[in-house]
Amino acid sequence: MSKWWKNNFPIIEEKKVKSLLHKFSGEEYKGYAINPYIGCQHRCVYCYATYEWFPEFFDKVLVKINAEEILKNEIFLYGTDYPIIIASSTDPYQPVEIMYRNTRKILSVLEKYKAQYFIFTKSILIKQDIDIHERNKERCWIIWSLTTLNEKIKRKIEPFTASANRILEVLRLFSNRGIRCGINIDPIMPFLTDNKEDLYQIVKLSKENGAKFISAGILRIRKDIWSRLKDFFVSINRKDLIKKYYELYFSKGEKDGGYLIADKNYSKYILTLIERFCKKENIQFGFPFEVPKLETSQCYIINQFKISDYF
Repeated sequence: MSKWWKNNFPIIEEKKVKSLLHKFSGEEYKGYAINPYIGCQHRCVYCYATYEWFPEFFDKVLVKINAEEILKNEIFLYGTDYPIIIASSTDPYQPVEIMYRNTRKILSVLEKYKAQYFIFTKSILIKQDIDIHERNKERCWIIWSLTTLNEKIKRKIEPFTASANRILEVLRLFSNRGIRCGINIDPIMPFLTDNKEDLYQIVKLSKENGAKFISAGILRIRKDIWSRLKDFFVSINRKDLIKKYYELYFSKGEKDGGYLIADKNYSKYILTLIERFCKKENIQFGFPFEVPKLETSQCYIINQFKISDYF
C-alpha cells in the first residue's frame, strides 16, 4: 500500500492562531471560511487539501485551541453579512472533535451573532450538535459528502469516513428536525464510483431520507493527487486505471488552474445522468445557494503546471 495510507491514529497538537475567518472571493461568490483544525483524519485518497504547505496533512492534526476567542473578535470586526463555510479544507467533525469540541465552540459564537453557515462533512459526529443546528435551522445548511454506496470501495478511497448507511440515517434524523440538508456526490471517480445504478440509488435514498438537493462533481487531478492515485491503483490491483485516467485526463482533459479536469464529454454525460435522476425523484440538482470554487479561491495559491510535471 502507498505510504499515504496508514492505519494509525494521527499525532494531535494544539496550536494558537492569529486569525480564523478567511475571506473567499471566488467566481461570483463572497463569503468566509472557517477551519477548526489543520489536517484531517479521514485519509481520502483524492483529497484536494493536501498541499505542500502541510505535508503531514494525514498524519498530524493541529487543533486551533483559541478559535472561539479569535472568532469573537473577528465577527465583531467583519460582521455577519456573508455566509460562512465550515470547513473548506478539513472535516469539522473528524474524530478529534470528540475531545476538543472546537466546531461546537465556533458554532456557539455564530449562533450568538446570528450568522449564516454551511457545514460540509463526511461524518456522523455532527449529530452531537443537532441541538445547536436545530436552533439555527433557518440560517444553516448541512451537506454530507457521499461518494458511493459501495462500502468495499468506500473503505479503500476514504478509509476513515462514516459508512453510507450511517450518513443516510443521520441525514434522516436532521431532516426530521426541520434542518435543511443536502448530499454532495463529489468527487465522482471515473471507473470506480461512476456506476449508473449506484449513482441513481444515492439520489433515490438521499431523497427518501430527507435531502433537499443533490450536487455532484467529477474528480479533478493535481500533481500530488495523481501521485497518490497511481500508487493506490497499483495497491488495489487496478493498474489498468492508470492508462484509463491518462486518456481521460491527460489526453482528452483540460487544464483548469492547477488542476486537470476530465474529458468534457465524460463529465457532461455523468452530470446530465445525475440531473435526470434528480428530476425523476423530484429533488433539486445543484446547490440552492452560492458556494465558491474552493480550489480556485484566494485561500489557496495554485501554481500553473506542465503535463510533464505529473510524471
